[in-house]
Amino acid sequence: MKKIWVIVVNIFIMVALLTFVALYSSSENRNSKLMQIEHFENTTITMKHVTENYLEGEQRICDVWARYINSKDLTIEEAVSFIRISHVLPNASVHIVYADTLSGLSTKAKQNDSDDYSVSYGQMDLLNDLSWISEIGESINISRAYTNPINGEQSIAFCNIISLKDPDTDTHRKAVLLRILPVAELEEKWIFPKEEFISAELSIIDNDGDYIIKGHSFKNSNLFEFYRSYNIIDSASAQELFGRITSTTGSTMMLTIDKLRSFGANVDEGLQRCVNNESLYLRLVDKAIHDPSFDSLREIYETGDLKKGFETAHALKGVTANLALTPLFSLISEITELLRSRTETDYRPYIEEILAKRDELL
Repeated sequence: MKKIWVIVVNIFIMVALLTFVALYSSSENRNSKLMQIEHFENTTITMKHVTENYLEGEQRICDVWARYINSKDLTIEEAVSFIRISHVLPNASVHIVYADTLSGLSTKAKQNDSDDYSVSYGQMDLLNDLSWISEIGESINISRAYTNPINGEQSIAFCNIISLKDPDTDTHRKAVLLRILPVAELEEKWIFPKEEFISAELSIIDNDGDYIIKGHSFKNSNLFEFYRSYNIIDSASAQELFGRITSTTGSTMMLTIDKLRSFGANVDEGLQRCVNNESLYLRLVDKAIHDPSFDSLREIYETGDLKKGFETAHALKGVTANLALTPLFSLISEITELLRSRTETDYRPYIEEILAKRDELL
């Protein structure tokens, strides 16, 4: 009898130790993930300050030119000539266009005609509304990324409103000064430390969600459109989220194909089942990982209802199998079989591991 009690006590101690190790490991994994997120956010905030300083410096150059042009009563030809002399960056250029006609002159000639310096913004909507351009020195007036009409490069522009003398009428005309930089040149400067964040991308957007710099994973022309196309979200929640993105600092997780591949999902198999429709696949995955059934799994160890627990786990097993979410499917399959046979055990470590794995996609 004494031997039996010793064996029972030893088994109990071993189970307790294994449970402790599992819970401790799960807690450490969560803490490690939180520390990684915090480090990533701190790196992002540092880059935010660097970006602010850089953009402010570029805008200041534009402000200096605008003040000089306004003070000297220059014609458009004289203004372009002045900037051409003082503008030394090889890949940058300046356009000056009249606000009423959206046509003007460039400091660089067209690629197919070295004598043609004319430029027009009439075929794009960039300058149809100039209300976003503040007074000189008040703010950074930076455009969304657009196609430079002179050379076809994706570019951004720092802008100011200026006044030019019209020699034909001896009056003044409102114009826009655009200091233009290729996006490719900026993308080379804005990169995360590769040794720490191998898969990290960087994008910069304006308040409307239009890209200033666009990461290669973003397929739409607007971040907010991109988010809506891959996530199920109502209008009010979308506005709250977009307002938070453009006004605060923090983390917002987005579900992408690359993220699912990194997670370990068999994306190709999942896409096949969705007739290779990425948008549909991501919508279904998003719906699945937000399924309340995941949190209902906790009722297994809270209430001890193994029958109901089996039904919940079995349903989740089917969903994760159909969407090829392999890491989740493997964990859920294990607990499903235990519940199928009504095994009496401590289900808490299994469930917490499933939820922790699910949370990696949230």
